[in-house]
Amino acid sequence: MSIADESHLSQRAEETSFYHSENITFSKNFLENLIQASDDLLNRCLNEDAQFLAELAATLSENYHHNGQEERLPKIPTSVRERPRIIQARTNIYNFQCSQVQLCLKETICSSEEADYLRFLAEYRQIARSLPENWTEQTASEVGLVSKQAGFGNLRIKLEEKVMSGNADAFTIYLLGLAYKAVGDLEKAKQTFIQVIKIYSYLWPAWRGLLTCFTGSLESVQQELAALSVNSDLKVFFLLEYSIQHDEHLSSAINAINTLIDIFPNNIDIHGLLGRAYANNRDTELSISALESVRNITDDSSVKYMDVLSNQYFMSQSRAQLAALVHALWATEKYSFETCIATANYYSLRGQKSTAIEYFERAMVLNPSYYDAWTLIGHEYIELRNFSQGLHSYRKAIAGNPNDYKAWYGLGQAYEMLKNHTSALTHHLKALNLRPNNDRICEAIGDSYEKLDQLDIAKRYFKRASRLSQFSSASCLSKIARICRRMKYDDKAAKYYEMYVQAEVEEDDLDQRHEGYSEAYFFLAQYYIEQKGDFSSGAPFARKCVWYIPTRDEGAKLLKKLPKGQLFSSTGVELDADGDISRRPLSETLPSQDPSRQKHEQLMSDSPKCKEKTEIDKFDNWSDYVKTNFE
Repeated sequence: MSIADESHLSQRAEETSFYHSENITFSKNFLENLIQASDDLLNRCLNEDAQFLAELAATLSENYHHNGQEERLPKIPTSVRERPRIIQARTNIYNFQCSQVQLCLKETICSSEEADYLRFLAEYRQIARSLPENWTEQTASEVGLVSKQAGFGNLRIKLEEKVMSGNADAFTIYLLGLAYKAVGDLEKAKQTFIQVIKIYSYLWPAWRGLLTCFTGSLESVQQELAALSVNSDLKVFFLLEYSIQHDEHLSSAINAINTLIDIFPNNIDIHGLLGRAYANNRDTELSISALESVRNITDDSSVKYMDVLSNQYFMSQSRAQLAALVHALWATEKYSFETCIATANYYSLRGQKSTAIEYFERAMVLNPSYYDAWTLIGHEYIELRNFSQGLHSYRKAIAGNPNDYKAWYGLGQAYEMLKNHTSALTHHLKALNLRPNNDRICEAIGDSYEKLDQLDIAKRYFKRASRLSQFSSASCLSKIARICRRMKYDDKAAKYYEMYVQAEVEEDDLDQRHEGYSEAYFFLAQYYIEQKGDFSSGAPFARKCVWYIPTRDEGAKLLKKLPKGQLFSSTGVELDADGDISRRPLSETLPSQDPSRQKHEQLMSDSPKCKEKTEIDKFDNWSDYVKTNFE
């Protein structure tokens, strides 16, 4: 087992200890609470969150595990006298006629907590919708622009006075939390949302508001919630969402989500959560499988999570599947931002970058809070070598969401391409501050430090990236070896090159044109044959050099230095009297255990034309074979 595998296994063992899937249970009256909460949220004009809870209730399996305890929700009193006016106010809010709500719910007539909330909500939405992008109160508070609008300061003061008077219900206190969040006071917002949850634990928008109030690790978030005695059936959904947004304990989160799928087998939000988790974990095939389950459940009638699915099709270069998805989305709901994102990905995959940018911009118009689109636009401009527009797009993404590590990383990569290594390092470090356990960012920081000739620091970051993920392990081992060579530590360089070669063999990556292999094999052959005089250890690496065009001639020169008695037995290669590679059939010169020979035999065994003579035997010598296949 390689060092990378050992570190990955230790990381996986640590992750699986965070979530205990077998302990995911809900209260005895979970279903009743979901129904009541979705009805209460719908009455308070929080439609999106009401839909989430209603779908949980609709898809809950009859055999779900409950912990035997009951979690009671407060009953919201209703006034028959106020009822018609409250219904009229809700209708006005649904029809975006928020200014009419104050007339419907005059304080002299309607004094209930529900009426107070609807008046505050209408005023908040009226302010939020005065923005050019026409945002809701939730997205407007996330961005913070609503705090600069006229009337917002007065609204916040009225909310504070109402809450301090003790006459506010959980929904009104929730609006105060949004107001604190809009002015950037995340600590007050966090405490306010926690107060809301303690009063009404199924108020899902308060849980969503908490997601951006916490900035620490998942462990610290759970510890803080436990210390504050915040417990609810919805807590597990909050922790899983936080885990995915911050790329923490993804393997453990995936196990927990699969347990939830057993409890909510046909819930598209749970399947979408699983697809996003797999996507962040870079498991594209499983992510596609999970997100295609959403399409199967909804019979292609929903566009939800289809933007994520299109991203995964793009990553896997699945052009046919992406084209079919785009066709289905245009037939279902062509005026949605998910459809625009999928269409943009399709055109990008076809190489039509300008058209892709146009559809990404359309997605931003339809959903201004989807700042990932700016990051994707930046990627497209960078591929077009339009660096000024690419940098501008990344900065637009950061202006909307300063915690978007992908935009910071994109800025760093763009500056790296512009040879501005200092600026690249600055932005990569900001990305790492947001995602401390991201191996790609660590590797990029190592690249920047290496180009700035700070080799010791570069090597440290390459080691960190190698420990964090198996995806970066092999490339980082090669880079560490290269740094050791520059620092004249040949013994360490040889050790890391051998680890690199071993890691690539275990991954079954036998691409003969990869320059990293030739560099590693040539250095190891030189190291053992010329520096150590260890012909038996260096001979196999010298033989491998012959397979690669950049090191073919150098490999032949190293083979000449081997004692003639060991030449064939050690390497499987003979030199003729002129010092050229011998004209023996190649299948005779390759040892039977050589992975390259095994690969050829496996590929050719099913071909009737090659039963008597394999492809490798058709050539008289190594040089002809290499020239035919690799030049």
